[in-house]
Amino acid sequence: MIKNKFLRFLLIINGIIIPIVMGLFLYLILRENPFDNPRNDYNDSFELEETKFVLAYSYPKKIGNSNTYFSSIYKQDEIGTLLGDNYLDDINSTIPYNTVNIVFLDKKLNIKNKIFDNNDNLIKAISLPHENPLGFEKHEFIKKISYLIIDQDSDKNGLIDSNDFSKIYFSDIDGSNFHIVLDKNVIKYSLINENKDLLISYLENDSVKYGILNIDSENFTEAFGLNEELEKSVKN
Repeated sequence: MIKNKFLRFLLIINGIIIPIVMGLFLYLILRENPFDNPRNDYNDSFELEETKFVLAYSYPKKIGNSNTYFSSIYKQDEIGTLLGDNYLDDINSTIPYNTVNIVFLDKKLNIKNKIFDNNDNLIKAISLPHENPLGFEKHEFIKKISYLIIDQDSDKNGLIDSNDFSKIYFSDIDGSNFHIVLDKNVIKYSLINENKDLLISYLENDSVKYGILNIDSENFTEAFGLNEELEKSVKN
């Protein structure tokens, strides 16, 4: 009799506990279902990548044939530096990736000039004067610094990035007299003609074109003959 009551008691308990355990188990499975869960692992990873940027200064470098130094101000994340290098054909055109400003220093590393008052622009490359190596023909000493700079959100995506319109700026060796020289969508430039000119490639009406910018006069001459040939080859 007692045994039967005990068995009946166990059956009642099992009838209550087992459904509760199964219900809890099903709840946990459904809760972790990636299709029903509004949390998306990709979005979580993306949010982690959207770290805040802080400004950093590169190691000061001496500008050739002068007593002036310069340091690049660039963006890095709070975990580690997001560095790359932007290169032109000139050997002294290397600056950190995400450079937003340039500071010029005297020989005691006191600040002389800064090209921008804010850090909202993107400096893709600079071309600096450099010492003429021994054994090489002494070319015309470069009296100006040239810059390839993005200073506006030309594609209207809310960001100033490498997809926007690039322009050529000049300054004196110490960073003074900083000004825009060529308001074209410049792709690349390099020093030619014994450092007296810049060979410019730029984008116009979805076509690559070329021209020459004289450093002293700052006059730009389009390479009409070459550009016409390029247009013919595209049409053909």
